[in-house]
Amino acid sequence: MEFNDSTTSIFEKAIEFIHQHYCEELRLGRVSKSVGVNENYLSRLFRKNAGESFNQYVANLRIEESKRLLKEGNKIIDLPEKIGYMSSVHFRRVFKKVTGVSPKVYRNSLGLDTTMKADQE
Repeated sequence: MEFNDSTTSIFEKAIEFIHQHYCEELRLGRVSKSVGVNENYLSRLFRKNAGESFNQYVANLRIEESKRLLKEGNKIIDLPEKIGYMSSVHFRRVFKKVTGVSPKVYRNSLGLDTTMKADQE
């Protein structure tokens, strides 16, 4: 697969779409339709241009956003919905896979108020 200005433009449009919609349910098919290419082609573009799969890119983006929200003092329990995860269990699993620590451990490492209620976890 050769990469030219058109290919780069497609990838950039896909990235822009993802950044605008990451807090919604986001699948490769939806993004590929938004930029007018098939899923397999967009998947290859991600591996080549981002160095990771579409799913890894979206997960990393969501976890970076959740880290930003934690720094702002948001409750852990509120994060999954804000960043596009429908399940708090899935969010915690992905957070730990990406960062190596749980959201609670990450929040505590920030040195924020540690007297937060347990229901915020």
